Amino acid sequence: MYEVANNNSGMLEGRKPVSTEVEARAIAAALAKEHGHAYQVWGPAGMIDVVDSEAVAVSDCPDLSQRNEDTKRILGVFTKQVWGGRKGNDAIFVAEESFDATDAVLKLPHAAFIELQDNHESTDEIGRSVVDWCGPCEVCCVDSILEFFGVDSLEDVTRRCWASNGNGR
Repeated sequence: MYEVANNNSGMLEGRKPVSTEVEARAIAAALAKEHGHAYQVWGPAGMIDVVDSEAVAVSDCPDLSQRNEDTKRILGVFTKQVWGGRKGNDAIFVAEESFDATDAVLKLPHAAFIELQDNHESTDEIGRSVVDWCGPCEVCCVDSILEFFGVDSLEDVTRRCWASNGNGR
């Protein structure tokens, strides 16, 4: 059971019981926007969040709770390489493999998520968690992530939106 409480003047008033955290966050955001002050979201273990009037409504976030195998996925391209060249320090192309990065991306903490960059250690780790390869590699998946969320940059997926879908856990 979750609750939304009015946090006007630091006093908890008008607790409203709801069944899910996503619903509680959506109600808190709508009330905060309508009344111009903060509302608290409470869960079984205590207070989860304070939503103020500047908060992004959860309804503006993609609802990922209903995902199944037929829904949109985050696809990555894993470029397998080996060390070679005259000095043994050139990455030589071996093969390319597409992979489903959805679950690996959605498990990231928000701070790590917004820092993802193609052909960087941040995305390489995602690829290594899915593709069986122990050599050097390059991974590209940021464009697929942007398409998945329908945004222009990773920073457009706010921390509140990220948490509202249970990501990063």
